[in-house]
Amino acid sequence: MSFCKECGAKLKSNDRFCTECGKEISQKAESNAATRASKPRQPMKKRTKVALLSLGILCIAFFITYKLLDSHYSPIKQLQAMDEAISANQTDAFLDQIQFEEDALLDEESYFDYIKETEWEHVKEQFLHMVESEEQQPTKLEKKITSYNGTELFRVKPESVMMGLFTTYTFKAVPGELVVAASMDDATVTIGSKTESLKAEEPTEIASLYPGGYTLNAKAKNMFGDFTYEEELELEAIDQHELYVSFPGYTQSIYSNQMEANLFINGEDTGKKLHEFDTLGPIPEGNDLELHAEWEAPNGELLKTETLYPQADSWYGLEFWFDDQAIYAAMATESAVSPEEEASDLVLSFRDAYEDAVNFQDYSLVEPYLETGSAAADELGTYIADLEDTDYYYEFTANEVINATIVDDKTVSITTSEQFTFTNHLNEQTDYDREKIYTVVNTEDGYRIRSITYEETEREKIE
Repeated sequence: MSFCKECGAKLKSNDRFCTECGKEISQKAESNAATRASKPRQPMKKRTKVALLSLGILCIAFFITYKLLDSHYSPIKQLQAMDEAISANQTDAFLDQIQFEEDALLDEESYFDYIKETEWEHVKEQFLHMVESEEQQPTKLEKKITSYNGTELFRVKPESVMMGLFTTYTFKAVPGELVVAASMDDATVTIGSKTESLKAEEPTEIASLYPGGYTLNAKAKNMFGDFTYEEELELEAIDQHELYVSFPGYTQSIYSNQMEANLFINGEDTGKKLHEFDTLGPIPEGNDLELHAEWEAPNGELLKTETLYPQADSWYGLEFWFDDQAIYAAMATESAVSPEEEASDLVLSFRDAYEDAVNFQDYSLVEPYLETGSAAADELGTYIADLEDTDYYYEFTANEVINATIVDDKTVSITTSEQFTFTNHLNEQTDYDREKIYTVVNTEDGYRIRSITYEETEREKIE
């Protein structure tokens, strides 16, 4: 198609003149127009084609990479990996997804079993809710996943990666604390790689540890022997586990007509006198102990008791009894103990035995201290017999000799102040404060109590 150079109107191919302005159309113009109209389009340069192709490949590669990274960092895929490890019993694969404190005890197999059997469904539910909330309103704050009982189990923190394009989650397991108390001093407690020395009845933090199974061992030692303790623990997710180590053993009461004597164990002097012990023990069960007491009289003579063999079922205690005649003969010197002191010691020893006699309803415990056929023997025999099948309990708190007077060459009067708490069958308690006079006589068997007189008694009921 051509146009008039004068007015720009369209020209037909066979026009010689412009129909608008009348200008003559030259043949050359027509020829040029035809030439221009038939000129072919130039092809796209090779460099341009390569650039466009590269750009397309780059866009496709970027899209594929994004999708791969999105799948790799997807929290759902992370949860799926943990869930698959749980289903396939793959302990290592599961634990690789979790961070643990280096100093905390971890039994991997039992921890995995605990999470699988007890916590996992509850954990999944919380994690999915957490991911949903983070996608809707990102906070990047550390969050808690709790156990079924409400104890903190994991701390989960969302973290941005790849310049904030993606979010991944870090699982940190939360351990509990193990606190242990023991029944004996200097007890050594071991669990896993942790070992601590404990004082009796003093709770001590032993270790941080994760839920699972552990073996706790403990050992202790005293003058009576060695003690061991072992317990298999199955621990749940709890902030603090409290355990009491009670070493197997027993204690025994002791009685003697010479509490100043030294205690010997397996022939070795303990360096302790009988009156320094409230009871003997704890004593390990199944022991092979041989016990006796030795007393050096004022004249230098050394007296010994028979050898005793403690047994767990020997509920009435141990009697370290010296031959009375030997004691009196050894004391028949200028350095001998005075009648007042000897009679006072007898009364105080009687009071120690009397507490167990009334609590266990056993008259035989006090019989050696009483003159045969005396008023004291008759009265106490009847009183203790009447206590049979009662629920009474006596707790002596103080026994003190406040006066000792020689009546004649065979008789000593001992005045005491005695305090104790009496609990009746209704669990009602009364504090007693009594003053008594004991008439003590020197018999063929040594000093014995003939009579007991109540001088004064104060009572106060405990509310």
